Amino acid sequence: MGGVIARRMNFDPVGFVVMAIVTALGGGIVRDLMIDQGPPVATTNPWYLPAAILGAFIAFLMPLNGKWTTRVLTVLDGLALGAWSATGTLKALAAGLDWLPSLLLGVMTAVGGGMIRDFMVGQVPTVFRRSPLYATASLFGSVQMLVFFYVKLPDWGMFVVMFSVGILVILAQKYNLYLPGPTEIRLPRRRIPSILRREARSANPSTGAIPVVDAAAGSRTDGTTDSASDAVTTQRDTGGSVTQNQPRPRAEHERRRAQARRVHHMRAQRSQARTEGAAPKWRLRQTRNNR
Repeated sequence: MGGVIARRMNFDPVGFVVMAIVTALGGGIVRDLMIDQGPPVATTNPWYLPAAILGAFIAFLMPLNGKWTTRVLTVLDGLALGAWSATGTLKALAAGLDWLPSLLLGVMTAVGGGMIRDFMVGQVPTVFRRSPLYATASLFGSVQMLVFFYVKLPDWGMFVVMFSVGILVILAQKYNLYLPGPTEIRLPRRRIPSILRREARSANPSTGAIPVVDAAAGSRTDGTTDSASDAVTTQRDTGGSVTQNQPRPRAEHERRRAQARRVHHMRAQRSQARTEGAAPKWRLRQTRNNR
């Protein structure tokens, strides 16, 4: 796929060769450097570099954007993804790594070259974007290879992983299988209990003290008494001294509430009059006097 990106970016032959080598062999080189098992296989195997260069010249000479060409490239890319995933996982396990680093190195072997390629051309790596399953398919193949390694069937595992990952990649491309995008979880807002709100409202603004109702007077914890009697309230200030307040009769509380309702009703009437375009009363009286 490096040659396809190089043609899309209108590179010269050198760019085609570099993109093909990085895409095909970059992940394996990073894996070999991380596990420190000698020179990378891409530099010791006599077939890896010539195959990558051959693919670069084919992509340079032929536009690979036709319908059937795209299908063939998808199949080959899926099979190669499974093969590199199984190879990376098996080599990491053979080097003595644990199962989790082996899985990560298997995925890195398969998709690392494409990530380096995307960085070189100044793009966000395809595996980071919301695209059909690719890195997930590689992880699926690495998990399969891990199981086959522990049951002592690595050869069968290579065969099964290559074809299962290839089928998954083909299905993902055909049916547009994606991983879910980011979401947002909103926690329900907890309301402050009414008792705490009443205590906060009745706190002394100068000292910050919360009133404590005398229990001997038959009061409740919310600051009210069972009967509208002479319950004596005390406040503890910051210095520790206790002060007494006179009881607030229930009638005074009701009177203030009624007054607040009247003010609210008058404001609502004035707002409605402005909305309907009605003239104020003082203007009507002035009009009558002029007549």
